[in-house]
Amino acid sequence: MRKMQFLRSALLVICLLFTFPGISFGNAQAVYDNGAAIREGGQGTEGKERGNSQGIVVSVNSDNGTINVRFNKQPPGGKPKASDFTIQREVKSGAAEVIAPTSYAWETSNKIATFTVPPLAPEVMELEVVYSVSFKGAASVSAPAFVIPVLPPLVIVRDGQANSTIIIAEGADERTQAAAATLAEYVKKSTGVLLPVLAEEQAGSSDGDPASWVRIYVGDAQAEPRLGELLQGMDGDGYVILPEDGRITVSGPTSWGTEYGVYAFLEKHVGVRWLMPGPDGEDVPQHATLSISREMIKEEPVFISRVFSPLNGTAYPAQAAWARKNRMHSRLSFHHNIYSLFPPEEFGQSHPEFYPVRNGVPYIPAATLTNSWQPCFSEPGTVDVAVGKIIEFFANNPEADSFSLGVNDGKGYCETEPDHPLYTGKINSVGVLDMSDIYYNWVNQVAEGVLAVYPDKWFGLLAYDSVMDPPSFRLNSRVVPFITQDRMAWIDAEVESGSKQVLEKWKQAADHIAWYDYIYGNPYLLPRMYIRQMADNYAYAGEHGVLAHYAELYPNWGEGPKPWIAAKLQWNPDQDVDALLDEWYVRAVGEEAAADLRTYYDHWEQFWTERIQGSTWFEARKRTTYLEFGDPGYLALVTEQEIADSRSLLESVVEKAGTEQQKSRAVMLLRAFEYYEASALSYTPKFASLNEQDALALLDPAAMERKMDKARERYELLDEFAQDPVLMHFIKPSPTGIYYPLLHWNGLDSEAFWALADYMKVSEPNGGTVSQQVYDLTQRAENEKLREYANLLQNVNLELFALNNNFSFELGGDVPQSWSPWFESNTVYKRSTDYSHSGDSSIMISTLRRGGPHQIVNVNPGMMATRIHYFTPEGTKTNATIQITFNLRDASNQQIGTLVSETKKVGATTGTWSSVDFLTDIPEGVKSVQMVVLLNQVEPETKLYLDDFVIYQGSKEWLNGQTFWKFADYIQVHEPSGGVLTDRIEALSSNSASGQEREFAALLLNVLQGAAPVTSNASFEQGTATSAPPWAFYVQNQGTVTRVTDYGHQSNSSIVVTGAGPSVVPYQYFIPQAGPAAAKVFYKLPEGSTTGGTIQIGFNLNTADGKGITVMRSEIRPIINSQDGWSSISLAAYIPAEYNDLVVGRIQFTINVSNLGSGIQLYVDDANVYQ
Repeated sequence: MRKMQFLRSALLVICLLFTFPGISFGNAQAVYDNGAAIREGGQGTEGKERGNSQGIVVSVNSDNGTINVRFNKQPPGGKPKASDFTIQREVKSGAAEVIAPTSYAWETSNKIATFTVPPLAPEVMELEVVYSVSFKGAASVSAPAFVIPVLPPLVIVRDGQANSTIIIAEGADERTQAAAATLAEYVKKSTGVLLPVLAEEQAGSSDGDPASWVRIYVGDAQAEPRLGELLQGMDGDGYVILPEDGRITVSGPTSWGTEYGVYAFLEKHVGVRWLMPGPDGEDVPQHATLSISREMIKEEPVFISRVFSPLNGTAYPAQAAWARKNRMHSRLSFHHNIYSLFPPEEFGQSHPEFYPVRNGVPYIPAATLTNSWQPCFSEPGTVDVAVGKIIEFFANNPEADSFSLGVNDGKGYCETEPDHPLYTGKINSVGVLDMSDIYYNWVNQVAEGVLAVYPDKWFGLLAYDSVMDPPSFRLNSRVVPFITQDRMAWIDAEVESGSKQVLEKWKQAADHIAWYDYIYGNPYLLPRMYIRQMADNYAYAGEHGVLAHYAELYPNWGEGPKPWIAAKLQWNPDQDVDALLDEWYVRAVGEEAAADLRTYYDHWEQFWTERIQGSTWFEARKRTTYLEFGDPGYLALVTEQEIADSRSLLESVVEKAGTEQQKSRAVMLLRAFEYYEASALSYTPKFASLNEQDALALLDPAAMERKMDKARERYELLDEFAQDPVLMHFIKPSPTGIYYPLLHWNGLDSEAFWALADYMKVSEPNGGTVSQQVYDLTQRAENEKLREYANLLQNVNLELFALNNNFSFELGGDVPQSWSPWFESNTVYKRSTDYSHSGDSSIMISTLRRGGPHQIVNVNPGMMATRIHYFTPEGTKTNATIQITFNLRDASNQQIGTLVSETKKVGATTGTWSSVDFLTDIPEGVKSVQMVVLLNQVEPETKLYLDDFVIYQGSKEWLNGQTFWKFADYIQVHEPSGGVLTDRIEALSSNSASGQEREFAALLLNVLQGAAPVTSNASFEQGTATSAPPWAFYVQNQGTVTRVTDYGHQSNSSIVVTGAGPSVVPYQYFIPQAGPAAAKVFYKLPEGSTTGGTIQIGFNLNTADGKGITVMRSEIRPIINSQDGWSSISLAAYIPAEYNDLVVGRIQFTINVSNLGSGIQLYVDDANVYQ
């Protein structure tokens, strides 16, 4: 029996397979094995029906809105009910959803059930749709997939014709109006079509836009009903771009958001990119037809405030416009501002306790001084004043959201004075006295007072220097500290880890934190590329809730994509930085040139992220607030080959660039590189010490001239760039500027100069190869500046020509002679024999906030070399700094400029003598300089010793009127029988390229060989008690001149000037020759005498008949005895054959003694003039 049942079943299955090919064996099993159907479908009638329904549906077909279900036979019970069917829909392979049909029909003849379902609307992307149908719970049968195409784009310009109108609300604010105008402007730049901008009423009038046109609503004009929901809760800078049928809405929660939405619209749909400032910096693709896809865009910034300094003001309009179009927006006030709450003119007299105490008295700053002082944060009255002024500010400025409580720049805290009761002496993470708890407690009190009246306001501030570290308590939730750091230093893993730990500590102390960064382009002298590190930094900030960004950018657009990418990542740090780079390169210079441009910038990124690590430049500052952009020491790592390779790459970029605009950008990048190139090729790296080979290389005239040419090119480029709104440099090295002195050079480097001087002094005290090369440069260098440089080196080497007096501080009592103090009253300043660099004495200084000893020195235009040595005993802990400053003065003694050296940290070299070295040029028009050793922050516990503050000048000629007598005196003392210097003077007398130098050399040799003077009776050996012919004596008002025979300089005779006032002038005439003349006179005060008088000698040039032509004068010298009693004054000058068309026929040689004082005597002897 069983066997017969099985055969019947098998035959039935075969018949079914032929009749209904879609049926499966599983279905047959389900139909005929009632036991299995019950097990699968449950018990009773329902299970039987499901079993009987399997395989009846043989196919399903569908489109968007209709589903046809085909049966293979009439279902049991006749026409199926709609409830017998389960319809499911899958869209884009997503989860299946059950769909309820809106209608149902049954076609008996064809056995087809037809359902109508709600159609799917087209969207901004293709939709792949699959419908599946199950009948009475049987297995579902799926229809073939079909595709719903995307919504057709909205065409706003078609074939060069307008097809849209820009509409703004009646009474729209200026920013919204400007945004609409910008939209129209750039659509026109792209298509040539100017879209009309209409107010809503105009758009609805008969002369408005055609009804078929797309309407672009900017701002809140005819807002979409759901726009409010979309904008709800968004940041004020966010925006929505909402394309709908026949309309596009671009709007933000504020007009700022609307403006940024317009920029995003132009970037997304028109393809505009603002790569750099200016017309050539924007890239606008050309379109005949402009179609807008239908996707909605909704964006808001990750960081609510995004600022590039100094592009956040109005001083640089082209650059500020670029920043704005790249959605940079300052929204939190936080910078240096405390001075505004405590103006000295308002509180200086009434509340001196608000201000710091210095030297025991309140320090009331000048009304215009906004730095280097702080109010006393521990003084309770300052809280009330600050609260009142800030409340008044918000009342007067209701649109303001925030107020800055940022400390003043610099230090000057009351509580850092050691005698202040709250002084702790605690040093913070950046190595300065910690003021965080005192300051942030004050901040909390002020914030709470203001928030009681204005609870929705914010307070920004700077966490830097003395307030860098978080306080030990929590900040008010409306206070946002901007944490300062140059985060390029995060290329160092230890620095990165330590910085992130500090940030974590800040997060424990503050609800919100912001970043202040230093991403400087200018004044760096290479493209400072670290874009991938920057991207990592921004990503970390986004992940860790950093609220805002402020960066000192000072862009150099030779850095190409760096500012653009920084702006993009400040809006959204979750972007592929390499994709952004590729986009910038291609858009900037075109597809073909992009690869070379990427190679160029990748090279310098490798320099700044890999090669720089471990360098002296990086290691010295990597843990400080910012890397030292004013120190070009990183150039020591640069090779000439990589500069040449960089030029080659950029020249290739220019050649391969695509459009004319792209070529313009490529040329601009090459021009910017030329400043980098000139800087690198003119820089001389520092030398720890020199060997002979190094020294000779530094003295190679061809190499020196190349460096000088490139250094000159730097300034020519800067002058040219100053006229360009894009290439301009915000920070420029200046020969007479007081900022960033290490960025200024002329190709003849200060460090190299003093290294050469030290080498010659130590390694070649009696001459040698290097000394000979220096001498050869004085004679054979064609370049006058090189001769001047070599002459100055020889002067320094001989130590003959110091311009200042008492440079080694050997003369004086408790204080040194010839130096004046610029100190505070409590400064310790005295001569000391505890330590000295040379000789026996130095000066010791302690307790000095700012100042130093100074002296006024007469100078000439030209090169000048200066050095000072300093020392602190081993183990000294100090923040003191030292710098050389020259205040330049004209003939009327008015200051006309300043020259400064680098600044050095005294504490870096305790226990050894170190030096500040300076080589500079004195400009034309300068007659004297006030030379100052400028000291800062010398603490009471610090003893700082100074010695050998000396200044030298060079000249185009080594031997001239100014150096004549110094050479003569040196040779007479050190080379009485000849030597290296004597040999050089002899060579000059026949070989010098300068005729005057040859003549001075010949005269010097004559003097050294004992030539007779042209003056008669020079030693006053002939005469009477009251006369010494041919000398005559002019006495003004009072005084006498007598001749004595019992006292003299080298013999027994001299003249005695007594009680001169105002002046007594011994003089005689001589007949001159055209050429050099050299005079020297000796004088002496009797033992025990002192005077305020002066002495000067001179040549009065006359015609033969006595008509005055001109005068030549020595310096005016105070009358002070030298250590051996007799002092001298000298003059050397070149006598012309004629002057102003008058022939020089005779000269009156004068000795002018002035203001000697009643009864005071002065011996004068050996008044020699040589020709």
